[in-house]
Amino acid sequence: QELARRAAALGLDGRVTFTGALAQERLALVYSLADVVVVPSHTESFGLVALEALASGTPVVAADVGGLRHVAADGVTGQLVAGRAPTAWAAAIAATARSIGPAATGTGAAGGAVGEGTPSGSMAA
Repeated sequence: QELARRAAALGLDGRVTFTGALAQERLALVYSLADVVVVPSHTESFGLVALEALASGTPVVAADVGGLRHVAADGVTGQLVAGRAPTAWAAAIAATARSIGPAATGTGAAGGAVGEGTPSGSMAA
């Protein structure tokens, strides 16, 4: 609820949805509706969230740690971010969104790698 309050204070109502836990069968749909899936993990053994998002055709911005290095192809299917600096994360998310292109936003389905997607314009957390 604290994150929802912060999002509202930033004017992001309707742009960010906090779903809580989802049933496994809904994940592909949710991933495919996102513009970008962000995985800011401190550690990550396998990178399953990133892998599931990529399988749904949605680009990933992920921490440059552990298994994420092997799942997200930097500059191809998303971007890897070294460190925790908010400005670095914001820049990577913005660059990924720009590579998708404004014409792709709002169509409701992800279409593939960075530069090929047709995402919906909203993000889930």
